[in-house]
Amino acid sequence: MITENRENGLIHLVSGEISFLVRTFEKKLPEVIYWGKPINIDGMGKGSNFNLDFLNPPMPIAVLDQPISNSILPTRSYAYRGHQGIRGSRSGLDFAAKFEFSNSKINSEDDSISFEFEDKIAKLRLNTVITLVEAALISITHKVTNIGVDSYQLDELSTTLPIPYRASEILDFTGTWCKEKYPQKHTLTFGKHMRESRRGRTGHDASPLIIAGTPGFKNRTGEVWGAHLGWSGDHFSYVEKFSDGHQNLGCGELLESGEIILSKNESYETPPSYYVYSSVGLDGISKQFHSYLRNLNQGRNKPRPVIYNSWESVYFDIDESHLRKLALVAKSIGVERFVIDDGWFKGRRNALSGLGDWEVDLNVFPNGLKPLIDFVNSEGMEFGLWVEPEMINIDSDLYRAHPDWLLRANQDRLPFGGRGGQQTVDLSNPDAFNHIFNQLDTLLSKHNIAFMKWDMNRDLIDPGHNGKPAIHTQTLAVYRLYEQLRKNHPKVEFENCSSGGGRVDIGIAKRTDRAWASDTNDPLERSSIQRWTSLLLPLEMLGNDVSTAESHTTGRTHDFAFRASVAIFGHLGIQFDLMKLSEIELTQLKDLISFYRNNRELMHSGIYVNADVDIDSEFLHGVVSPKKDKALFSYVKEKNSANEYPPRVRFPELDSNLTYKVSVIGGVFKAKRSEIQDLGELKDPKWMHNLAESIPGSVLTEIGLHMPILSPEQSILIAFDKN
Repeated sequence: MITENRENGLIHLVSGEISFLVRTFEKKLPEVIYWGKPINIDGMGKGSNFNLDFLNPPMPIAVLDQPISNSILPTRSYAYRGHQGIRGSRSGLDFAAKFEFSNSKINSEDDSISFEFEDKIAKLRLNTVITLVEAALISITHKVTNIGVDSYQLDELSTTLPIPYRASEILDFTGTWCKEKYPQKHTLTFGKHMRESRRGRTGHDASPLIIAGTPGFKNRTGEVWGAHLGWSGDHFSYVEKFSDGHQNLGCGELLESGEIILSKNESYETPPSYYVYSSVGLDGISKQFHSYLRNLNQGRNKPRPVIYNSWESVYFDIDESHLRKLALVAKSIGVERFVIDDGWFKGRRNALSGLGDWEVDLNVFPNGLKPLIDFVNSEGMEFGLWVEPEMINIDSDLYRAHPDWLLRANQDRLPFGGRGGQQTVDLSNPDAFNHIFNQLDTLLSKHNIAFMKWDMNRDLIDPGHNGKPAIHTQTLAVYRLYEQLRKNHPKVEFENCSSGGGRVDIGIAKRTDRAWASDTNDPLERSSIQRWTSLLLPLEMLGNDVSTAESHTTGRTHDFAFRASVAIFGHLGIQFDLMKLSEIELTQLKDLISFYRNNRELMHSGIYVNADVDIDSEFLHGVVSPKKDKALFSYVKEKNSANEYPPRVRFPELDSNLTYKVSVIGGVFKAKRSEIQDLGELKDPKWMHNLAESIPGSVLTEIGLHMPILSPEQSILIAFDKN
């Protein structure tokens, strides 16, 4: 809901979870004066002499004659000392933009406010749109237009919002391949904490969010404010604190010098920035993003089928006869979608050749892909295929025919290679774009392909088009490629993969159906990776495979129960050479798949929660149904602790007014116990021996239950059903 008080220029976006107060002025840019818990402002603005000057600070000695403006677009012209919201010039002139208010419009139907401003001297127009897209999630975009005759070089246009001084701790993320989204938390001091990504993609080490919160904020406690840029190219985010009382949270696209040059009447619009607030810790942030993405995907949401992926089974050693045998076994254990990974296309016998030639390799499939696809379909499974459309190998027909189609700063200099020398196709080039699109469009038109695993395996180095910086246009071209393929093939689902989780953001999530969170299937690593990736993405968008006991990426070994209990919280996939498994192992997989299929509606529509556990060696997470009549939790012990007794853990989001039947899921999820347990010297907590009893929801949410003593890297699954 939006209310406006023209008497004092106050606009209030309000929901049940947030108030967002904007103060407008007759000339200068408006300010966001509050963003947080819902507040009642009925008394503000009443009376002819009432104004909002009481919000102005005192005036110390040796300062400017008026308070520093912390506007929705901070600029030096309004004396803002921190990160500037706009930077640019006309060959050094008109560098100090000073926008003045021109017009505003409120659209109550979509809870948005739009503003228009002009700098009549610098000849620039600014349009800003602020939208309440979820109960506590704000989207902001700026658009700048050159209304002058001479061209204007834009070096930055970014968004920012104020946050209070009590938000004194920062959470952001680092990481690398197979260890994505590793959290780091620290205290905010005076100055700027800035994170920048110059990878040409979001980055394994990039924050899905940058978060500032009250001291000690956790999963379920504390006030937190977060910012996320819905963009898949270069980007930055920051938190900034000043002695003048200002503290801001901001993000934007990271532009190269000369990348955006606006001719007369040309515009640049920022990617949408998402600002989120929660008074109940990090889970409150997840709830907003999950709801937003689920609403965006309405019409494409359907039960997420169990996927078999060939990669860790055969790698590049693809043989049609073997694939048919794998398909038969996959069908027998309940797989619903059979996916051929890398190696199916022309000249692709290793990672050094073939990228760019998206035609079936007739040496591997003499009669093409259709016979295999027909066979898979006849067994009742969908068929999927791996592609990497943005990349090109030097050893490829495409490069030999069009060496000028590479994304590079200079035609005489080859950028550093990646993954054995692969380069990037310049999708800013219309001919290159059309060639790649036509290849993929033909592939999808001629074959019954239900799923496309879209990979992107390298950072972009020296990314140029016709000698000019081109990350911006390359990112937009990737979006356009997705959009045109989705338009032509609306039933095909697309997975976003980028060496695992190297491109996870809302920009790409809007155009895909799921993300491959990491190339590691090690469940210990995956537990952390999925937890922090799920800060942004709901579980149904998290591709999550169970694979061999010994991880191909870490060499660690885990029993099936632990691997299965981690894989279940996401969109389940299988990566085994099924021909080498015993009957016992195949039965385990069949039971896991059956459990997933019976519970995926809960997992993919429920509220994902993370409990606050009092010791750092253990964690508890789960999914609670929207009606709170069902839930599934996983208690995980990562390592040994100094605690003699495991502490009680509380189960968030259950209904305190209901009673629940509690059960420990056995079968393939039964945790491996020590020999001491087998000797009867280790006793489980009493509640595990009285599973037929009902437990009040208030006990589960407020008092909690002791967990059993587990060995490190073990977990148990606990189900709750309304009694």
